[in-house]
Formats: sequence, structure tokens, C-alpha cells
Amino acid sequence: MLSNGYRPVIHFARLLAAIIVSAGVAESAADDYVSNVIVATDFSSSYYTPETFPNIENNYRELSRAMTARTSGLRGPTLFQVIPIDELSQAKRPLCEFTLQERALIRKDEECEQRRDCSDNPRDLKNYIEKICSKTVIDRGEGGATDIEGALSLAGQLASSQKADNRYLIIFSDMEEYRQESVISTPPDLSGFQVLVVCGGLFETSGFCMSKEAAWSSKLKEYGATSVEFVIESSRWSTLARDLFE
Repeated sequence: MLSNGYRPVIHFARLLAAIIVSAGVAESAADDYVSNVIVATDFSSSYYTPETFPNIENNYRELSRAMTARTSGLRGPTLFQVIPIDELSQAKRPLCEFTLQERALIRKDEECEQRRDCSDNPRDLKNYIEKICSKTVIDRGEGGATDIEGALSLAGQLASSQKADNRYLIIFSDMEEYRQESVISTPPDLSGFQVLVVCGGLFETSGFCMSKEAAWSSKLKEYGATSVEFVIESSRWSTLARDLFE
């Protein structure tokens, strides 16, 4: 049960989320993105634990390799973002953001304006993901529930505002939805997204993550996703991710 003091937060969640999305993309409004990679990371007690922190950090390393490999088909300018899956996902701001500009076509000083979250060098993006963003995720702390639908809604709203031609959603989670009935999110719109679910976690209450593949794949496609792939985090999935970006 939610306390009476918490209920007003729920009622204006949609409005707050809209404000957050507008504010979050204001600085990047001038950028003409070709690709948008959004990572939704689970902060629930069944996925986000000290025992799983090494796996989460490795997931970010695998993703950084896939995004910055010479064989990656990811086209720039690219906006990389991380959003949380917690008790009220839709109302949260991105935890990490980095813009990778097109190296051959830009002069860094003009396009990035000395911003630390922007570069034309893929190595800078790789270092940011592995050394800064991954640490931000580990240091954030556990969430109060698992509002996956809200995170999907936020991803769709961010992508709609940022207007990249190529949209990718990477989900690090055990895909165990657990949210309060009073939490209301805007119906997700994942139109144009290619989705990769990297299954993990230790404490499964209704079957392992991969056993939910059929149900979640159907739901994600109902929300508009053009493709959905499930992998287990212990696999060498960075190759599949590179193929996803082609």
C-alpha cells in the first residue's frame, strides 16, 4: 500500500514526466541525431544487488564494445542515454547522457562546445560508459519497485522528442514487473525501436527471465517495436548487439 503522502505524486506523474522529458532534451535540441541508444536498467531488489553488480558492470562493457567497435554499423550523430526502471520510472530523468558526433564531418569545438558529455571520438564514449556511467548506475541505490511499463513509456517519449532516425532500446533486467496498481503511466509508444533484452538477476519469483521471452516479445511489438531479441547476460552478446546496430 502507498502512503497518503505518496498518492499525490502518482496523480501528476504524467505531467511531471512531460516536464522532465522537455527539460532533458532542451540542451540537445540543436543536435540532429541519426541514432538514439536508450538503456533501461532495472533497480529492483530482484535484479540490482551487490551480488549482481559485477554482471551489471560487464553488461555496460559489452554494450560499449558493441557501440564503438569498428565493425559496428551504428551511425552518428548518436545520443546515448540511460534511464531507470524503478518504482515510478516514467517520472525520472536520464541517469547518463552522451553525444557521439560524426567524426569525419564535424569540428569538435563547434559541435560539442567543450561539453564533457560530447565527442567525435568513439573511445571517449567507451570510456564514459565504462568509467562514469557504469559507476553512476552502481552508486544510485535500489529502487522501490519495478515499473517496466513506465520505463518503456519514458523511452518512447524521449525518442519522440529527440527524433533520431534509428532507435535502439537495450533493457538490463529480469523482466519481473512489480509496480503499485495506483501507478499510472502513459501507454508506451516504441514505434521504430529495435529492442534487445539482456536477461539477468538472481532472485526469480515467477520463472527465469528467458522464460518470459514470448510474453514480453509480444507485448513490446504491440507497443510498436520493429524487432525484439532476448539474450542471457552470461553470453557473449556484444556480437548480436553490433548486428543490431547495422
